[in-house]
Amino acid sequence: MAQIINYFIEAVAIDNEKSKDFKSLRESFYQMFKKGHHQNIMLKSGYETVITKCDCLPEMRKDRVYKIMMRINVKSGEIQFGKCGCVVGKGPRASCKHIASVCYSLENFIRVFLDDVPRITSRV
Repeated sequence: MAQIINYFIEAVAIDNEKSKDFKSLRESFYQMFKKGHHQNIMLKSGYETVITKCDCLPEMRKDRVYKIMMRINVKSGEIQFGKCGCVVGKGPRASCKHIASVCYSLENFIRVFLDDVPRITSRV
């Protein structure tokens, strides 16, 4: 959650100003996640980053699907890149409600599923 808050409030946008996008952290965008607005979520894991792609159904318009892509640092959890197909979601540091709702989906997945998975360690 700290990285989600940091991305939407503290992250520096293209104009070198902090985003201060408090509205994207509203409860209503959490509800988009809870109501299943995300489909076809795919994760591609690399050594340092995870690429997330998914489709997001808008709240109001039923005639379109927004394509979302995010890049997240594996170690820090920092959202390094985000873009969405909506008007507000132009990358590389987009902060629209659709990206916020995907962040809630990812946070829930990590909290519910990955925290219970035993960690595998390897020795060289």
